[in-house]
Amino acid sequence: MAGSDDSSRRRKPPPLPWTVRIQAAAFAFGHRLDGTIRRSLFFLGDLKKRATPRSNASHGVRSTDITIDASRGIWARVFSPTAVAGVSTPPLPVVVFFHGGGFTVFSAASRPYDALCRRLCRGVHAVVVSIDYRLAPEHRFPAAYDDGVAALQYLDANALPAHVAPVPVDLSSCFLAGDSSGGNMVYHVAQRWAASMSSSSAAEASHRRLRLAGAIMIQPFFGGEERTDAEVAFDKACRILTVARADWREFLPEDVTRDHPAARVCGDGVELADAFPPAMVVVGGVDLLRDWHARYVETLRRKGKEVTVVEYPDAFHGFYAFPELADSGKFVEDVRLFVDEHRSNKPCLGRVKGRERNDPPIQALVLMAEDAGVSSQKFEAPRTTEEEDDDSTFIVLDGEVWRTKKSKPKAPPKRMEAEKERRAVTEEEEEEAPELEMIGPDDEGHWMTVAQFRRYWNKRWSGYYGSFEDTNEPVEGNPRANGMDALQIYPVKLAAARGGLQLPLDVFGMVAIRDPLNPVIVEVDLKVKGTAESMDIYLKMAGGSDNSAAGHRKPSLPWTVRVQLAALGLAHRPDGSIRRLLFSLGDLKASASARPDAAGVRSGDVTIDASRGLWARVFSPSSSGDADAQPVPVVVYFHGGGFVLFSAASRPYDAFCRRICRELRAVVVSVNYRLAPDHRFPAAYDDGVATLEYLDTNALPADVVTVPIDLSSCFLAGDSAGGNIAHHVAQRWASVSAARVRVAGAVLIQPFFGGEERTDAEVELDRVSALSVAGTDHYWREFLPEGATRDHPAARVCGDGVELAEAFPPAMVVIGGFDLLKDWQARYAETLRGKGKQVRVVEYPDAVHGFHAFQELADAGKLVEEMKLFVQEHRSKRAV
Repeated sequence: MAGSDDSSRRRKPPPLPWTVRIQAAAFAFGHRLDGTIRRSLFFLGDLKKRATPRSNASHGVRSTDITIDASRGIWARVFSPTAVAGVSTPPLPVVVFFHGGGFTVFSAASRPYDALCRRLCRGVHAVVVSIDYRLAPEHRFPAAYDDGVAALQYLDANALPAHVAPVPVDLSSCFLAGDSSGGNMVYHVAQRWAASMSSSSAAEASHRRLRLAGAIMIQPFFGGEERTDAEVAFDKACRILTVARADWREFLPEDVTRDHPAARVCGDGVELADAFPPAMVVVGGVDLLRDWHARYVETLRRKGKEVTVVEYPDAFHGFYAFPELADSGKFVEDVRLFVDEHRSNKPCLGRVKGRERNDPPIQALVLMAEDAGVSSQKFEAPRTTEEEDDDSTFIVLDGEVWRTKKSKPKAPPKRMEAEKERRAVTEEEEEEAPELEMIGPDDEGHWMTVAQFRRYWNKRWSGYYGSFEDTNEPVEGNPRANGMDALQIYPVKLAAARGGLQLPLDVFGMVAIRDPLNPVIVEVDLKVKGTAESMDIYLKMAGGSDNSAAGHRKPSLPWTVRVQLAALGLAHRPDGSIRRLLFSLGDLKASASARPDAAGVRSGDVTIDASRGLWARVFSPSSSGDADAQPVPVVVYFHGGGFVLFSAASRPYDAFCRRICRELRAVVVSVNYRLAPDHRFPAAYDDGVATLEYLDTNALPADVVTVPIDLSSCFLAGDSAGGNIAHHVAQRWASVSAARVRVAGAVLIQPFFGGEERTDAEVELDRVSALSVAGTDHYWREFLPEGATRDHPAARVCGDGVELAEAFPPAMVVIGGFDLLKDWQARYAETLRGKGKQVRVVEYPDAVHGFHAFQELADAGKLVEEMKLFVQEHRSKRAV
């Protein structure tokens, strides 16, 4: 673990968003210098959130409070995904969560924990039961552990009421999770529950419904009398936790030391039950408890237990409570992966006659026996074609024809009656085909959008079963559209890849697809009739298309981001033109610094062409000191701003390029190209090419770059207008031969493309963020030659008429779900594909235009990680 690196533990904690610093300072103000709590002051700031048993309109999560033990005042807040009428949901895992707070503060109703559990429910797709246990010092050891065990006993005996969790739950996939002191509780409650299972007779154990599938300990609160190096190094590194506060006096029995077994859980003397579940331990790089975490992990491993360690090098104690931090988003994803790996009913499609039903989506259908009178035990493969009678329905499993023998239910179930009435099913469709549901379009059972579903199929199964082709034309007058408000039906053709494959099919069913641009789970009718050579799959989407969904809601952004976007919007007039004085006041500049920052990144300004005022800011990672160090790639970056705003010295771009340098370990050359309207097309493109010519001739000065660079691994990157520049510079450089600089790839972040046509996204997403249609029109008027329209080749780069050089590099195109330019970006990606170019599309459904500039957004961190993967994939082989 990274915790053993003495040099790393002495570093300063990374800079935090000021919103996080304010909240941490407020929390610290609730404590005295000796670590004790100013309770009246703390409880004034500990705002509670009431649970409401209704669906959250934004995220599809509902919450309800239940009583566990009224005599002890133990209760829990249950978070559940909302059920969808007419759509069956497979049993979901249960996450029992214990909040942190040093055993003394917070509750399940505290807003940070309400929000965290809601995010876990949504991100992990599980029912989360957040326990409100009794607090110290009124209730010392072992009260909290007793309450945790009581909660498991309650679930084992009663499960969860239907009005609380309207989705089926799987108690054999129960995970304990908790942060800080809650992580300590996870360990002790898991140990006590596992020990009780081991001591129970086989008969008693068989009657228990609840099985612990895993224990998730998030920066668990462990300790001892010894002061570790991390406790010394990181005391007060973040104001949330200090050594004085982590002193255990309030919780442990009076007159005991911190070496009490409740606190010190590492070492050979620790006993672990045989049934102790697989563990996940989350460790923060600047958490003063990290050494205790490392020792605990080693103890688990020595005891032969399965343990997964997830480390976040820049994370302080309690980072997960701040959704504006990128690591907070990564944490939820890591929890989901752990749960998916260890749950008992892993997201696959079951077994049929001893074989895995891990088939392509259309064929891997799960029959709903309660509704259709068909059970999985009635699957059997016909031995001869004579056996294929009218009483059977045939579907494909593992490339073979399988038959389902139907048994008619005596009376149609109520849900089927309601579905038939709602959908106005025709007589032909009421024939005895069973009701089917597909619960997982991909191999792991994850939901997809229609577009994702189509891409998945074509990538995985087109060579075997044929490819999807979307006609994009709604079916008029289809009987299934009757009685449905604001719904349209889109046919998707599935052409068989195997000639002569005749499979008798008569299947009707429902598919649930979760569209990330729309909080509603939309329904998709799956209608397959005929042979495998001719299938019609009708996709019935709310609002008529994928693209329209985003227009029905606003992006969810931290208020700090909203303030900055609003400030940028104020700098523009309603007609899109710029209040330049106001903008210049807000466009703060950062100076280059030859002194390395905390991450070892240094910067220096280099003149490219003094005659036209062209220069670049160069960011270089620290040198390893190894004479044989491998050369690092070079990223030439073009900033955004509609060709008219910002510079390489603007603070957001200085910070973003610094981040790219640090995370990718690459030299970043941020080009300060000339701006319009003083320098119109093609000035910016000329400056980009001139920068590559400078690198090709001179490389970079040794006093600016202290690491060897690999000019055969040069990547062009840019956002918005900078993404447009990256495309055109890549196109022009592709015709240059015998150059040292080889453009290995182009990263276009929400590139600024356009045309005279108004796309759906431009209409629906106008003014969703700081970017507006009027603003983009103004930028084009400022940059394009006077009298030119937006169909000028500089702006419109999609369509068959676009020319691309043979040597045009692989491209990565980043698209945001709330970006009004997203339709142009999607068309550009399709154009590249149509020209036979390698292109990778990375989509962030909740991202506004310019999201990458806000480090507090989780998607900004994910973007840098995607860039790193792209660079690693395409950099020169000899450099690796």
